[in-house]
Amino acid sequence: MRYKVAATKYEIQKYERGEEYSEEDWLTIGEHINAAEPSNNEESEEEGFLDGDGTPETDVTSVAVGYEFSGYRNYGDPAQNLIGDLEFEVGDGRKIWFKRTLPEGTVHVGLATVTEPSVNGGEATAYDAIAFTITWNKKPEEIDKTIEETPGG
Repeated sequence: MRYKVAATKYEIQKYERGEEYSEEDWLTIGEHINAAEPSNNEESEEEGFLDGDGTPETDVTSVAVGYEFSGYRNYGDPAQNLIGDLEFEVGDGRKIWFKRTLPEGTVHVGLATVTEPSVNGGEATAYDAIAFTITWNKKPEEIDKTIEETPGG
């Protein structure tokens, strides 16, 4: 089944060192955000072996999965305000909880880092722009919340 990008739900939550995320405190990224582009970073090594024909094999040694979000700044949106609050932060100050819910119900959640938050600017006649990248710090926890449809309703 195909879904539009808008069917994926992205949520964030403030991170406090030593504390887990709360199921009640998620803020949805979406209002006036018009793009969520994958921004993955993979490192790999290539090496050929004598037990083959010498053709290099690729071995992925690390992967960091993230998204570049962009759109129009809404100063009344709690998720955008949380991102805005991180503009001048460094280190742990840029960490947040990040949750992605895919259209079929699979949920990924984990600690992430916000990079390159740009929370205003643009042409004089345009609305303020916002752009930021969120990247999980390690492989997120996968929570399968897929709801099976029952025949006849």
